[in-house]
Amino acid sequence: MPDADGLRLRAIRYLAMALKAREDGDADFARCLAERATELSEEAATLANCSSPKLEASPEPGECRHPAFGQTIIPPRAR
Repeated sequence: MPDADGLRLRAIRYLAMALKAREDGDADFARCLAERATELSEEAATLANCSSPKLEASPEPGECRHPAFGQTIIPPRAR
C-alpha cells in the first residue's frame, strides 16, 4: 500500500505531464491527467489524515516535553 508522500509525488508527476500535454495542444489528455493528479492528491490527504498519530495526554504541571524527542523532562527537585 503506498504512503501519502508517494501518492503526492505521483500526483506531482501527473500534473507535470498534464502541463506538458497542454503545451503540446492535447487539451483532452491534459484534462484527464489533471483529474488523475487531483484524485491522487485527495487519496494522499485521506491517507495522511487516517495515519496521523493520536495526541498524547498533556504532561503533568511542572513538566515539559523535549521538542526533538517528545520525552518528558522532569525539572530537578530543590534540595
